[in-house]
Parts: sequence; structure tokens; C-alpha cells
Amino acid sequence: MEEIIFAIEWKKQEKGMKKYIKCGFIPFGNFNDTPSLALGVYEELLLLTLVSLIGMWTGHYELWLGFLLGNIVHLIFVHGMLTTLIYRRYVPGLVTAILTVIPCCVIFLKAIKLLQYSPLKLTISLVVGIGIAMLNLKVLHQCGPFFERLLNLKDEN
Repeated sequence: MEEIIFAIEWKKQEKGMKKYIKCGFIPFGNFNDTPSLALGVYEELLLLTLVSLIGMWTGHYELWLGFLLGNIVHLIFVHGMLTTLIYRRYVPGLVTAILTVIPCCVIFLKAIKLLQYSPLKLTISLVVGIGIAMLNLKVLHQCGPFFERLLNLKDEN
């Protein structure tokens, strides 16, 4: 929610900084308005909920475990380190990352202990889960203009 509230305004303020900061990615992707960013965050929530429900219904938690690790990697490296260190100041999502990374790590470690997957099964589930989660995030960051058009069509009807 912190990203939804602050990201677009932060991004507008940071536009002037981009000429001084060399960064291989655009923080918050191609989103230029709060409603489309909120829709993107909602998509992530729906995907994580679906993966969790599938794990709960089937008793197979491999994909969920990989998504959880993907979220941890995202919180630590993207919000906690990469973007914050590049900009050397607050980036929306940092506070949320700090508050949620420890509980996520605790849940992840407890899940590994409870599930007792073989090293091969654990590795495959983590690689596949992280891969899907990161691919979704990469695609999602490109969807800003599509979500803006989608929301504008909805407003016109």
C-alpha cells in the first residue's frame, strides 16, 4: 500500500534525478498514475493469493515456497538495497520491505523445516517459483500504459 500511495508522486519528483543517476531499470515501471499502479499491485495480490490457494487445496506448496522466496528477494534486493542505494534516499516500498522481510524469512524457514522437501525438489521449486514471480514483475512493470487505457475505457462506459 505504501507504493500505491507514494510511488507516482515520488517518480515525478525523481524525473530530474534520472539524468544524474545511471540505473538500468525504471522504478515502478511504466506506471504514470496511481489507479493503474493500484491495479498492478492488485494483480500481484491476486496471483499470490491464487498460488497460496492452490497450495492449500492440493497440499503441494512448491510453487508457493518459490513465490515466497521471490518476494523476499524482491523486498531485500529491489526495495531494501538496489533502488534505495542507487537513489541514496527513501524509495516507496522501503518501509514495507523493512517491516515484512523478517516475518517472510521466518515463515520461509519454518516452511522448509515443516515440508522437508528433498534438496532437488526444494531447488526446483525455488527456481521455478522465483522465475515465475520475477517474470510476472518484469511484465507487470511494462503494463502501466495498458492498465491506464483499461481504466480509461472503464471510465468512458
